[in-house]
Amino acid sequence: MSKRYIACGENLTTTKIRTHPEVIVRNVIGVAEEKKAHNVVALDVRGLTIVTDYFVIASANNQTAVRSLSKGIIERLLRSGVKALHIEGTAAGGWILLDYGDAVVHIFLDETRLYYDLEGLWGDAPEFAE
Repeated sequence: MSKRYIACGENLTTTKIRTHPEVIVRNVIGVAEEKKAHNVVALDVRGLTIVTDYFVIASANNQTAVRSLSKGIIERLLRSGVKALHIEGTAAGGWILLDYGDAVVHIFLDETRLYYDLEGLWGDAPEFAE
């Protein structure tokens, strides 16, 4: 969440402005397209888990592409005032997870994505509808 300062007479108050998870998902999808990720899927997992509202799953061809995609997403969202709550994994491990609270991003190498099969695990989840 970003902080925005609002002038109230001579006092400044701090309010937190919540970024809607759909905005995060759209930004992630946009970066994934720019960085040439493939098989990008956004799943609406509301009602299936209390952990998050959306999973965005993307694949990259190699470790460099996984790293570049994660860096691009982090930078784009930071410019929008959204900071990841938690980042886990490495490109060398084949999977990077970016946790934005209401949206969780999974960036995989192809073979790692096949192994974990998140789409199969969350098969009841509808795809994100823009």
